[in-house]
Amino acid sequence: MLPGIISAAEIDLRNVPSTALMIKQLSPAYFIDGADGNRHIEYDLLVTNLFSGPVTLKFIDVTDQNGKTLMRLDGDRLVEATQMLLDQKPVKSILASSAVAVEIDLTLTGKTTVPARLSHRIAYDFSMTDPLATIIGKKQIDGPVVSVNQAPPIVIASPLAGTGWFSLSGCCSPNVHRNTRIGATDRIATSETFAIDWMRLDQGKECKNDCTRNDDYSCFGVPVRSVSDGEVIGVRTDMPDESPSLKQSANIKTPFDYGGNFVYVRVRPDLYAFYGHLQTGLSR
Repeated sequence: MLPGIISAAEIDLRNVPSTALMIKQLSPAYFIDGADGNRHIEYDLLVTNLFSGPVTLKFIDVTDQNGKTLMRLDGDRLVEATQMLLDQKPVKSILASSAVAVEIDLTLTGKTTVPARLSHRIAYDFSMTDPLATIIGKKQIDGPVVSVNQAPPIVIASPLAGTGWFSLSGCCSPNVHRNTRIGATDRIATSETFAIDWMRLDQGKECKNDCTRNDDYSCFGVPVRSVSDGEVIGVRTDMPDESPSLKQSANIKTPFDYGGNFVYVRVRPDLYAFYGHLQTGLSR
């Protein structure tokens, strides 16, 4: 390079602050009224490490359109919410040239008005002994602006009758449903964010005997009801019943098998209810 000549790369570095992370909105932001009496806004961020070494998130501040901090995600809660995209494992550091999801569960006390937009401040750290450490301009950046869907939550009936029911793997803490992400060509689908597994207690216990048979569980064989009027658009009843003692199913061979036996109902043109993992051969 001749003296006094500035390359295009140098111009970019002078005018655009360099960063170790690229952060985008991964999933739409919806709010629900939780059983705890509070409102919860749920969405994920996609965080990609563009640095040459591991990067550790220090905190994520979620702010409203006026810059007010509504939540700080840090410490163990941040580690738990920072996960590998498919296997759902929490990670403390993001490896070079890899991407993770960060699950945001913004809790608003009571019936607080839901902000139309949310912004983010993200702080991170990395080893200053890395050969490219000096190329990074700062260790705190502004994240994406997320629009929050303002449609009120849909009120539905319970899919189960009787007493003793409690929800497993429901909104909004990290769990097998909240953590589910599937590649869908041009996006990452998070279709199970609000899915729920139901279990029934009988005299304070989930099951009787040695809990190795389906009928050891009081929830087995109980009728499932539709939560709303609608049109049935899909039914499957041929998947064999699984044994509770199996750690991995031998019957899941295609993506279509993961829902087991199911009933799929269109509640309205853009709203569906899916009832999965039902007993073999029963539907009406």
